[in-house]
Amino acid sequence: MKNKTGLILGILGLIGLVGVLLYFFSTGDKYKWYESYKHDGEQPYDFKITIDVLQTLLPKQDFNVVKESIKEEVKYNGQDISNYLFIGNNLYLDSISLDHLMTFVDKGNNAFIVSKYIPYEIIDNLSYDEVYIQEDSYTTPFDYHEDSVIHPYFLHPNLKREKPYEFRYKYRDKYFPYYWEHIDLEVFYDSSMVYQELGKLDKERTNFVRVKHGDGYFYFHSNPILFTNFFVIDTNGYDYLTAFLTHFGNGDIYWDEKSKIPDYNFNDNTSLSRSPLNFILSEPALKWAWYILLCVALLFMLFRAKRQQQIIPVLPANENTSLDFVNTIGRLYFLQKNNKQLAERQSEHWLSFVRKKYGITTTKLDKEFIKKLSVKSQIPTNLIQKIIDNHFIIEKESVVSDETLIYFHQLIQEFYNKAK
Repeated sequence: MKNKTGLILGILGLIGLVGVLLYFFSTGDKYKWYESYKHDGEQPYDFKITIDVLQTLLPKQDFNVVKESIKEEVKYNGQDISNYLFIGNNLYLDSISLDHLMTFVDKGNNAFIVSKYIPYEIIDNLSYDEVYIQEDSYTTPFDYHEDSVIHPYFLHPNLKREKPYEFRYKYRDKYFPYYWEHIDLEVFYDSSMVYQELGKLDKERTNFVRVKHGDGYFYFHSNPILFTNFFVIDTNGYDYLTAFLTHFGNGDIYWDEKSKIPDYNFNDNTSLSRSPLNFILSEPALKWAWYILLCVALLFMLFRAKRQQQIIPVLPANENTSLDFVNTIGRLYFLQKNNKQLAERQSEHWLSFVRKKYGITTTKLDKEFIKKLSVKSQIPTNLIQKIIDNHFIIEKESVVSDETLIYFHQLIQEFYNKAK
């Protein structure tokens, strides 16, 4: 009777164990929600989609990923305004890289640092006075504001919009408050620094600043998370990235992947634990190992404690084949399809290209404009006339057909390919 009771308890225990395993591995999260900030990563807080969008918005500018040496890979030719770009949790520069970057900006180029911290050495080089820094600290941290939603905006009149940007931090399937960093302007109060506020986190807090250095500028932005895949796939984040890129020069772009310091404190700014257990459960392999360990302990308590030696069958690993982040992103792009909006954006980018490349105002698209643009770009006037005619057609139409969108895209691409 005792053996029969023990057998029944053992079977019930195994059924319960299998049920628990099935529950955890069939309902587990598809994505890794920590801020890994990988340039080629497809997780929510990586940058693969961001880089694809950047290259689409700036088609005439070469895009380079710096992986080995800033000194050897970040170039400047003295003609175009090149752009160094770092987006990540924290930036580390050795003395050689720092000297090269300072010279790069001094020669008239731009350096965009989108990070939660400013390297102290950069601030020190921008100032003639001594900058206070805590002992044993390499970086100057930003202040932070905890909130569940923010509405950042740009200060330039041309970048203002009627509907404000809105960003919410998501972890797995829920939205949580987040530590939104903002820049303490006292860092730039040194009289030798010439700085300008370009963007705000809200009315009281600044998150985007430009600092003059030689003939170029350093741009500091305190919220790298705003430029990740998760936000850029949405129209709201796409528009914010587009406005940010208007500050770029017309030269090559150098994305610095070499100088990143990994963020091991995954920003779960809520009741979500930053304990080792939270990290273990976020990694599939470690999660499996953890649950198997718990299973072994439970089986030991059920059988070993009663001195009943039984063979425990090995449970085959359940394979989760649902991780398909790329298809998900593709579906989101498809659902957001709007031919008129896409055509208008292409038109805006073309006009912006004309203004920056040839210094021609685009307020009046008349015969005088066509003549000036044709002379400077060496493009036939009939091609320019077709682009402008289609621009006005798209403005008037409430719905743009696929054929009109494709034809307009071909005209603009032809202009880009032939422009001198």
